[in-house]
Amino acid sequence: AAYDGTPFPERVREIYGGVFMVSYILMIMTVSVGVFNLIMAIFIDNVTGSQLQRRNRELADSSEKVRIMIKEHVARFLGKDVRSRRTFVTGDLDVQNSILDAQLSKDEVVIHR
Repeated sequence: AAYDGTPFPERVREIYGGVFMVSYILMIMTVSVGVFNLIMAIFIDNVTGSQLQRRNRELADSSEKVRIMIKEHVARFLGKDVRSRRTFVTGDLDVQNSILDAQLSKDEVVIHR
């Protein structure tokens, strides 16, 4: 702005005409849209990244339960009665895993990753 308060684009428009104003407006719009696009890209990247981390955490938390369910189905398929034990129904995952491993190791069935 000048000392008298007139804005810079207005002073340049008086000197160079409307061609300057059109190019000035296009440049301002391009920069504004570009900065907005950059901000939105960063926001979307953060949202998708946190969603992926949450999904991976959920998969990691449920992987041991799924492994035990697979062992249980294999044991039932082989005719083992592992559900009749009270420890298996209410015990933690490590106890359930050891019971299934003991039942399946008798028949030389090994389940691993």
